[in-house]
Amino acid sequence: MNKYVLLLSIAFCSTVQASDFYFPVGTVSNTSVAGYSFWAVVNNPSVTAFYSNPEIGVNYESRFGLKELSVSSVGLVYPVQTGTVFSSFQHYGYSVYHEMRFSIGYSRAFGEKFGGAVQFNLLAFRPDPETQELYSFSADVSLYAKPSDKLNLGFNLINIPSAKFKDDVTIQVPVMYRFGLDWKISDSFDVLTEISAKNGQVPNISGGVCYELIKDFKVLAGVAGNPVAVSAGVMYSKWNLHPGISCSVIRQIGKIWNCSVSYGF
Repeated sequence: MNKYVLLLSIAFCSTVQASDFYFPVGTVSNTSVAGYSFWAVVNNPSVTAFYSNPEIGVNYESRFGLKELSVSSVGLVYPVQTGTVFSSFQHYGYSVYHEMRFSIGYSRAFGEKFGGAVQFNLLAFRPDPETQELYSFSADVSLYAKPSDKLNLGFNLINIPSAKFKDDVTIQVPVMYRFGLDWKISDSFDVLTEISAKNGQVPNISGGVCYELIKDFKVLAGVAGNPVAVSAGVMYSKWNLHPGISCSVIRQIGKIWNCSVSYGF
């Protein structure tokens, strides 16, 4: 696809409606809301309620080989005596069109099997070259449950109440929800599935698997719909360092590469 045709199409659509102002991070096929990893700081912050050590991470997502469509993310998890404080920052786009989301929140565990989190977001949006930076606010609520040693459940409600940017026309940010499960078939093999939707649209269903091939080295694969995407990736953990890389292929559009690393203190 011609680079300039694609950018022009995105710019045209962006003047009518903002995007989600939310980008899942470090995932395979966006199946992550029930997964236990550092990038829960974005995907489902209630997971951070079970963290006992600080951790920081960075992520870069290259979309279709165009730096103008890239997503950059930074996250921080900091446990305190009564819970966990966490923060994240995401940037999508380039100088002419971009979206930014700065979040800070608090999570807490209620016993050994249930955690909850609330976070507040500052959203920044520039829809076209003639418009000044626009700002708005939203909040997220997330839940994480471990009903058994083999099953984890996750839920994330994003952008509530529905944030709005006011310029010549009102631009509304969609409310989203994500619900999923992580079924631990064995100590080395997990099956994950997720359903997500926004503003009453047709839900998107995705699924994936995670297998520890050798000690500290995991391979992942998944598939998602709307649009259909097939993904694969690897993760490694050693000396408190957790790098990962994955690739998603969307038919007739291209590839999305995702690279991340986090470090626990």
